[in-house]
Amino acid sequence: MGNKNNGYTLGIPDSPTVHRKTNRSWKLTVNYCPNIEHITNECIIELTPTQILLKNKSKKIIKSISYYDLDRYGHKENILLLDISKNVCKFHSTSADEIVKEINIYIHQIYIEKVKVIQERKEKRHKANKYGIAINKSTGRPTKLDKRMFELMDNEGKKERKKTKKH
Repeated sequence: MGNKNNGYTLGIPDSPTVHRKTNRSWKLTVNYCPNIEHITNECIIELTPTQILLKNKSKKIIKSISYYDLDRYGHKENILLLDISKNVCKFHSTSADEIVKEINIYIHQIYIEKVKVIQERKEKRHKANKYGIAINKSTGRPTKLDKRMFELMDNEGKKERKKTKKH
C-alpha cells in the first residue's frame, strides 16, 4: 500500500475523494523541514473525512486542520475542492505525490507559527522567572495574581529596549 517516492511514504487510496459521511481515513508519513528547532523531523498525517490530523511518532495529535480551514495556511493551487452541499472533499489532483506536497506546505507554515509561539512563551517565562512571577505553562500567561506585576515588568523591558536603541 505504501511506496517510497521523493522522500514521501505514500498510502493514498485509488480514489482521491474523501466523503465526509464515511469513516474512511488513511495515513501519510511526511518528512518536513529539519531546520525547525524543537520539532522532530517526521510527522504522521492522518486524513479523515472531516479533517487532517498531524501526529508525532507517539501518535499524539499535534494539530488538527479542518478541510475548510486550509485556505488560512496558504492554499494556492486549489488541489482541494470543497463541496459543502454534498459533504465531499475532493482532491483536484489524482496524483498522491501532488496531494502530499500540497499538504506539506501547510505543515511547514503551521510548524513555523508553532515555533514562534514556543519562543515567545520561553522569553515570557524567562522574564517572569527573573521577577519571581508565576506563569501558567499551558497558556504561557501569568497567573491572575501576578498579572499586574507582569505588566509592570513588561513596561520596564520596553524602557530598556528604548535605551539600547538610543545608544
